Amino acid sequence: IWEAGTVEEAERIVTDRKLDFVVLDYFLDGLDGADFTRFVRRREKGLNRTVPILLLTAMPNHSKVVKMRDAGVNDIVAKPVSPRTLYTHMHHILAIPRPFVITRNYVGPCRRRKKLDVPPELDRRRRRAA
Repeated sequence: IWEAGTVEEAERIVTDRKLDFVVLDYFLDGLDGADFTRFVRRREKGLNRTVPILLLTAMPNHSKVVKMRDAGVNDIVAKPVSPRTLYTHMHHILAIPRPFVITRNYVGPCRRRKKLDVPPELDRRRRRAA
């Protein structure tokens, strides 16, 4: 587990080390989570271009969600977040990965949602009904 206290430290970590997963806060020193996600995704030779990125935010308004989706995050979670919620989102991203897309205007997981065979423990509708 690598933790960064500044944007510069985070940029060094994603540049120098192959990572399995990134958990990112929306507000960073001098830039936001979308800027940092674009930094990771747009590096053609980067070690972590396709790394799953989970964004945490205290204010998940529509414009912020759209901005983060368009930057290439895999998922967004509203704070405060419980360990169970964090685990569930991370597990879903890793267990049911979306195809990765690289185009001139977008780099990140496919933004289209299609009906998937979701394991019962990850299906929110089934959990609510139970």
